[in-house]
Amino acid sequence: MNNESVSSNSSEDEHPRMGLCSGSSSLASPTTDVLRNADLLGLIFSHLYIHSLEYLSSSSLHTIRQLLAGRQSLLRAGLTCKAFFGPAMSRLWYEMDSLLPLLLVIPLITQEGGEYTSTSLVKEGDLHRFKFYASQIRSLYLSSFLDTVSTHIYMAIAAALQDKTLFPALTHVQILSLDEISNENFLFLHLIAPSPLSRLEICDVMESNGIRVTSFMDDMCRLHRPHSEHLHPLYALKLEGSFLPSIGDLLQNFTRLTNLSFELTASTLRETLEISSSLSSLFDFKLEVPEESESWTLRNPVSREFKLYTFPALRNLEVGGPARYLCDVLHSIYGVYISRITITISSPDREDKQKMSKCIQRCIIMTPTLLHLHINFPEGRITMEDDLFAPFQSYRLLRSLHICSLALTHPHLVDLFDKKFGEWPVLETATLELNYLHPNCEDFDLPQISAIHLPAFSCPKLRRLESYLELPVPFFRENSQDVEKGMSWQDILESSERTNHTLTELRITFFEPDSKVPFPSLDTFMEAKEALLVARVIDHLFPNLKRLDLFGDRPRSTWKPWYRGVEKMVQHFREVRSGRPANIHST
Repeated sequence: MNNESVSSNSSEDEHPRMGLCSGSSSLASPTTDVLRNADLLGLIFSHLYIHSLEYLSSSSLHTIRQLLAGRQSLLRAGLTCKAFFGPAMSRLWYEMDSLLPLLLVIPLITQEGGEYTSTSLVKEGDLHRFKFYASQIRSLYLSSFLDTVSTHIYMAIAAALQDKTLFPALTHVQILSLDEISNENFLFLHLIAPSPLSRLEICDVMESNGIRVTSFMDDMCRLHRPHSEHLHPLYALKLEGSFLPSIGDLLQNFTRLTNLSFELTASTLRETLEISSSLSSLFDFKLEVPEESESWTLRNPVSREFKLYTFPALRNLEVGGPARYLCDVLHSIYGVYISRITITISSPDREDKQKMSKCIQRCIIMTPTLLHLHINFPEGRITMEDDLFAPFQSYRLLRSLHICSLALTHPHLVDLFDKKFGEWPVLETATLELNYLHPNCEDFDLPQISAIHLPAFSCPKLRRLESYLELPVPFFRENSQDVEKGMSWQDILESSERTNHTLTELRITFFEPDSKVPFPSLDTFMEAKEALLVARVIDHLFPNLKRLDLFGDRPRSTWKPWYRGVEKMVQHFREVRSGRPANIHST
């Protein structure tokens, strides 16, 4: 933001041009109607500047230039005329990534010796413009605030306002790192405490600065009560770091809190679960335990020493960290209404591999209402036990299943989808997502393309299927009969199983070995034959497809023409069968 321009050109009396299009004519016209409609002008000005905290945090030079150009456009629009001033300033100050521009609109503040200070005592009359611009701010995003600002400026502002709401429109505050805020600038937290915050995110909370966060949250409750008969509007809170238990004790004052996200050390799990479970309105709960405190769980296993914590209103649970921590956390949580669980397992060791299956087992029995399960396995190459997904043999009531992994094998696919273990009667979406950060994967027992018959026969209501598979084995193995797993192409085509499947969207990512078989190869007949067989099987199993996408696992796949050929064949089969052009979308 051009701070000098805003500071020196803000009052209507200072800008004679502001009366040029003020709409003072007594005759009504479409033009004057627009100029008198602040909401319409605000909508028009919103297209000059994209309001997103993600853009503010971007390091892209092009994005930063766009931001600066948008802010300059809004500034010029606001200085054009009186009618434009309010709506343009509202958009210009909508989101801020620093408090310094706001402090600099106070006329007495100057920079001396690298420190921002005031030439004389700041009085309430000097804060007219300061309060006007502060009232426009809706979101505040701070990645750092290391500028040296004299503490007496904050004290003078606080004394002049006397606990009045300085930011009446501020609803979202995000602080990326408390370590990047100088000690004197912590005082700004107390200036925003009376604001009607609905979302608060603070990262890098440590014991050294935790008391400041505790004091800030206490002020939020204390200063809100005298000005409102309603409950505090805070509904989403995210804290990351080793925060003090006293911060958690304050959560009881935010009775509307529905969304809670914690990243903490294992040593504070007991207090965190205890406090969080007491929030009767908690709807979304995210808990991430980093890999610090390696020996803590071994000395104090949650599942042995912690009681079972009941979350009365919880619907969505997300936990992340090493499997040895996740297993203990999952065994300590119960929610009768939990319908969605996401677990993210990181950095496995021998103990973690033994715990991964227990994590999955606990997920499917910890609540009677589980409908959506998302499992993220560690990035890179790991070895997963063949019976890892055996718990799904006895639980098939999910509506959506999402597994992100590199090491999914054919035995895993059998445990997930073989009909001998029963149908998935309500499963609508199955996603087996490929982790692209992988080395050469030729040693993996990868599922073959023919394995797609498993979900076709066991998931009658499946609408969307995404999986990663191995390219047809004749391309890479001399004796395909020795490695064929499950049903052959011909077995699938001659099967008497129901083929009028409801699947409408199919996406397959194929593994492509490094350089053994380039495309096109010398054996074009084999390539065409395999493409025809793959297309026939897909068309046979899923006759109601509306979208088919086939990809390779490499950014520049030489097999792309082969994939497009299969897609066109499936479309051709559909057209021949229906007698009219098929509407199958593909990439």
